[in-house]
Amino acid sequence: MTFAGRERDAEYLLRVLDAAPAAVMVIDEDLKIQWTNSTAVDLFGFSFEHAIGRSVLEYIDPDWNPLAFDSVVSALGGKGLRQPMLFRAIAEDGTKTIVEVTANVQLHDELVGGMVVYVRTWDERWLLDQVLHAMASGEPAEHTLGLLVRVAGAETIGAPASLLYDPDGGRVSGIVAAAELPSDLRGPEVGCDTELVDIWAPLLGSAEGRVHKVADLPDRLRCPATDRGYQTLWIWPSAHNDDPLRSAWALAWRREEHTDVDETRRMMMARLGTLVGMIIDGARADAAQTYAAAHDSLTGLLNRAAFHDRLNGFIADVDTDAGAGIGVVYVDLDGFKPINDALGHGAGDRVLVEIAHRLSEMAPAGSILARLGGDEFALACGAESVDALAGLAQDLTERVGEPVQLRSGEAVRVSASAGISYHRGDALRQQTSHRLVDAADQAMYAAKRAGDSISFAAG
Repeated sequence: MTFAGRERDAEYLLRVLDAAPAAVMVIDEDLKIQWTNSTAVDLFGFSFEHAIGRSVLEYIDPDWNPLAFDSVVSALGGKGLRQPMLFRAIAEDGTKTIVEVTANVQLHDELVGGMVVYVRTWDERWLLDQVLHAMASGEPAEHTLGLLVRVAGAETIGAPASLLYDPDGGRVSGIVAAAELPSDLRGPEVGCDTELVDIWAPLLGSAEGRVHKVADLPDRLRCPATDRGYQTLWIWPSAHNDDPLRSAWALAWRREEHTDVDETRRMMMARLGTLVGMIIDGARADAAQTYAAAHDSLTGLLNRAAFHDRLNGFIADVDTDAGAGIGVVYVDLDGFKPINDALGHGAGDRVLVEIAHRLSEMAPAGSILARLGGDEFALACGAESVDALAGLAQDLTERVGEPVQLRSGEAVRVSASAGISYHRGDALRQQTSHRLVDAADQAMYAAKRAGDSISFAAG
């Protein structure tokens, strides 16, 4: 049969509408569904007979968007095509899906007599927007990767996923996975046994995305995968940089048997793997920046600003009513400058790093240790008495005074002067980090002037 222009019979047009990739409905002025295509039936899980005459508001979740109902009513007051809007739709079985709704108000058309509504799923796009927003706003990596797992479960991939990152000797240091995946199917998690590491190593070793038949996998993966109806495993590594050592992967367990993956899904899997890599790199960069802001670059100890910040928090949290005390030991090296002058700054740096290591080894649990600058260090800790703090200071200065072996093989020696400030109970409530540190600093200079190794702050 030959048709001219847009002329078609009713059956033809009905089949076209039923084949449309989006739900199409006609809603009357009372917001009741008057007509729907079969795609809407699949999306909402209702039957034609059940849907006709029901209010469309029954399928909209007002909690997700409190303005949803008002926007529908407002659309009816207009004419023609309306701007798209996002809703969360509720299917008959209670399943909730983000959808984009575009309306064309045709109440004035005697034949249509309603609002033509075009609905398409938007979960994946909405979730990807949330991922990008989380990355831009610096949300924790675990949260952002959790959103990405939900993206894998949405329209394009539609499978439970596992996101792996950071190889470390054949193991990975982090995995975020769909809740329904058992531990063996998530990947070689930290602490897993060597057998599982060896099973996953070749699967993760490919530089390109690959599809594996579950039937060909080792029994330890094949059995739990088969029990859950999975027939293929898709693995895509991150390709966001030129590093040949892959550091992130996206895994998806599929129930389809075929191993050929269409280009759209290949692109989505590659995108997931790349986003995992970008998220982890961003988290690393943020962590490095945060660490650098609070630590001395040479010794790795806290810097002056971070020391005062943490000491103020320590003072605020201590139970002064129970008579708890806090002390500061201020340590300054003696004889350090001649080493720098005679042997160079490399030798001086080696001495500072070694002294920092020794102080760290001897620092009590829960104490705060910092390099305040140059050859000056400070340690703050809880102490039952000033005598206990003096004993600690004595041990520290003796340990500092032991020889330091340089890379050249030469041994050098420095000594140390220490000043102590200590307060407890009511007196501690009046203190700040700067008062405690300044008092210990003055006591340290008093020790130098007196030729002693240790001196105590007045009061």
